[in-house]
Amino acid sequence: MDVKKKFLLGLGLMAFILNGGCPHQLNFIGMTKPEVAAKLEDAPRQKNGKFRVCYQVSSVPQHTLVNHYHQDKESLLNDPNAMSASQWQVFYHLDSDSKWHSYLLDFENNVVIKQQDRKQPHWVMAEE
Repeated sequence: MDVKKKFLLGLGLMAFILNGGCPHQLNFIGMTKPEVAAKLEDAPRQKNGKFRVCYQVSSVPQHTLVNHYHQDKESLLNDPNAMSASQWQVFYHLDSDSKWHSYLLDFENNVVIKQQDRKQPHWVMAEE
């Protein structure tokens, strides 16, 4: 392997390590809910083929996010709770550091205006 390829490989590895071992660095800022939903169709899925999205429902306190599981973007976009929610937590995946990583998205007028990384120990998110 030549020096240039080794250098580029080293840069890629360093970026991977600095990102906490995350193979899925995504930027949702400026996306609409339908654009985020389309991105989630390519997101990591559970064993049953569904992807997880957390958002508020009217029967729980205002800032409590509830787990919801969707097979496709249409089921997410047809859920009135999802469409009225001001926050979604999305794109759950296990990083190489054995922590669950997801993104907390804040919406204004159905457009992502803020994104935060969320990490949890692997045992917190065990599948049923």
